[in-house]
Amino acid sequence: MGLFSTKNKPTSDELPGPLNRPSQPIGLFQNYIDHEKPVVVAIHENQYSWGNEDSRYQIMVAASGSIAIKPHFSWKTTVPKEIRDPHNNPLFNFKMKTWSSTHTFQAFSPAGGDNPIFTVKNTTRYVSTKIALSYVNTMDGRPVEITLEDSKEKRSAIKEHEGVFKLTSDPAQPILGYITPNPPTIIQESAASKAVGDKKRMGSYYLTIAPGVDGALLMTLCLCLDEIKMDKELAKAAGDGGSIAIG
Repeated sequence: MGLFSTKNKPTSDELPGPLNRPSQPIGLFQNYIDHEKPVVVAIHENQYSWGNEDSRYQIMVAASGSIAIKPHFSWKTTVPKEIRDPHNNPLFNFKMKTWSSTHTFQAFSPAGGDNPIFTVKNTTRYVSTKIALSYVNTMDGRPVEITLEDSKEKRSAIKEHEGVFKLTSDPAQPILGYITPNPPTIIQESAASKAVGDKKRMGSYYLTIAPGVDGALLMTLCLCLDEIKMDKELAKAAGDGGSIAIG
């Protein structure tokens, strides 16, 4: 039983769409793959944090209130320096690639090494959202790509946290998960998770993960989405401010 084990018995018609187990496990971190049913994770973000405090995010299994992952920030960074499991064991080091024309993030083994274990690249266009996470399957050497895209209208993932995760390296592109602005009806959110989400400074959304899919990777894609969204909002605010000053 993995970190996401749950006694809840969700039904597929209560989800934003069907979430079936892939033909083979998808991901890198076994403890985040070994769940038998879809799991809902609440992503609570302190929207008034500058990103240099570990309290910026509280990411928890919505039904139980237990911590799912712990993003660890260093001073004056908005991108987590390290992602840890609930017991503070490092899963991977994380950084945004500098001097890149797009948002590109790389994850490295906490044991060291120069080769990233996976990469996240933003290929979002003006009319659509697309953020791709890629890695090499250690079992067969095949490249794997998971994308986060809009699930509703254009740019709904960035604007409204309405998105869908697809296994785009598979020609059938099976659905691996969803993000929604509110908890899906397959679970009853725990009092602990509600209490965090109800705090005035918190903004919350929810990630539903298919069985047999690495929740740590999907949660990392969500963190990248938040970083991209923040950068776009800051750029827009700077542009609007400049227009006002010139006028």
